[in-house]
Amino acid sequence: MPSKFERLAVATLVCMALTADVRAGDTVQVGGSGGPFSNRGEVACNNGEFVIGVHYRGDLYVHAVQLRCGKISGKSVVYVHETDWYGGGGGSRSSFANCPSTIPGVTGISARGGDYVDAISTQFCAGVDASTRQVSTSKTGGAGSPVGGAGGTRIDLRCPAGEVLGGFKIIWGSWLDSLQGFCVRP
Repeated sequence: MPSKFERLAVATLVCMALTADVRAGDTVQVGGSGGPFSNRGEVACNNGEFVIGVHYRGDLYVHAVQLRCGKISGKSVVYVHETDWYGGGGGSRSSFANCPSTIPGVTGISARGGDYVDAISTQFCAGVDASTRQVSTSKTGGAGSPVGGAGGTRIDLRCPAGEVLGGFKIIWGSWLDSLQGFCVRP
């Protein structure tokens, strides 16, 4: 099985539609490349788990992100744990939306970015059939409330069909410089 970084290189979130210079199928990130003193890391669910909620803090920009992880247990998807917060320490507003229990798998996010991650406004959700481990294309929806500012260009990052979000590769200082996701099979 490939490592998280190998999966990241091969299956970063797929852009489904947005700006003229980004085409469907391109691998993309939200935000810039960070400075020489920026921190770099990964916030991810453990092997066998996937993201069921994305929590974030921000004000003018998005400062930090935290994942809520779940896994398939028997005939259902169950909550397992939350990761630590990754990013800067600021941010006066936060969003703690999770995908509804009927469509628990996060399949992407809608964000705005330029030099930094300006805002995260929605997470896309899909049903996950626990018995077949298949991601639904018909049971879908969204969750979340906007956090961050109004700057940047809107980018919808979505996992390829049949996959859900496993985590993010991030670059940060006082706020998130860059957010790049990777997807996994449930």
